[in-house]
Amino acid sequence: MNEYADLVLAEGLVMPWSVYGTRVERLITEEFSNKMRKTGMERLSLGVESFSSRVQKEMGKSSRYDDADRMCKMFSNAGIKTESWIIYGYPTETDEDFEETLNWFIQNPNVLSHVTANAFGPNAKYMHDRPGVVTNNTNTHWGWNGQESTLQKRKKRFLQLIDVLESIRVARKGEFTYYFGDPLYVKYFKSWTLRDKEHLLTNWERLEDLYSDNGQAKKSTWTRIFSFIRPKSIEAELYKSADKVPVVEELEIGDLGEMKEKLALRIEKVLKQDSSLSKEQVSSKKQHYMNYLNDVKVHLNDNVTEEILYTLTLKGDVERMLEDLDTHAPEYISQIVVEQAGKYVMAKAAATA
Repeated sequence: MNEYADLVLAEGLVMPWSVYGTRVERLITEEFSNKMRKTGMERLSLGVESFSSRVQKEMGKSSRYDDADRMCKMFSNAGIKTESWIIYGYPTETDEDFEETLNWFIQNPNVLSHVTANAFGPNAKYMHDRPGVVTNNTNTHWGWNGQESTLQKRKKRFLQLIDVLESIRVARKGEFTYYFGDPLYVKYFKSWTLRDKEHLLTNWERLEDLYSDNGQAKKSTWTRIFSFIRPKSIEAELYKSADKVPVVEELEIGDLGEMKEKLALRIEKVLKQDSSLSKEQVSSKKQHYMNYLNDVKVHLNDNVTEEILYTLTLKGDVERMLEDLDTHAPEYISQIVVEQAGKYVMAKAAATA
């Protein structure tokens, strides 16, 4: 990078540029950060994850608190908008570890320009590499427990940290933003208003009430989807066990490829209504939304087929759907899809009975 910077400055090729995603480095100097700014660097996103040295070590990082603190301040002081990713609720993150991260933001409200924060989510590789650190006896993405991390602790840490970030956002009046995901994957928050709080707490209560202590869905007839290839007779038996008879509506399931094309065209039509978007931006945003639906599909696991996902999506209002994709996590949307799918009898089930 030093050679690149020297060439840019020598040839007069200064232009705006940014780095989206890089690790914290111990050997970066103030001279280097100032040189990067002179070449036109405007923005830098750092994968800090935690301002606790112990948690950084647990995550396998070579950097420590002093390195992260110094690098954030160094690039910010050079006039480069400095951003950071933060992960809270790591399986071995103690209350004291979290306090270190929380206190860093309290003590340094003017350093970063943006923060993206998420609750830790153990994937299959983590479970394999760190046996016994995490247990999950539920069928939810958020119901796991770590040595120092429970759902209740993650909820508490979310509320503590977002309160601090919101106070910074308000005080700095447009110079600081955040994108903050809650531990039950309801939504990514960009503000923390009374309306935001009511929305989140209502959905937390709804999701936790939906699942029993062992993680199984309550009233499972309506919170789980029947695959459309199941015989109608099996569905009839399940209906008999329900608390009440549902309003039954047939759902015609079409060809998957055709449904994807139809949805892409509808998304494109909505995006074209925004005159500020160029043709390339419309195409890019359309692809972004289609990719996001693929993320939703992944989180559905085997509960709902891809055909059902796109069938339900096409039945809804596209503009509202795009708003949901912009503000909600794919894990949360997948849960809503499962609930909505339970309201229908799949037309193909009758055909295979």
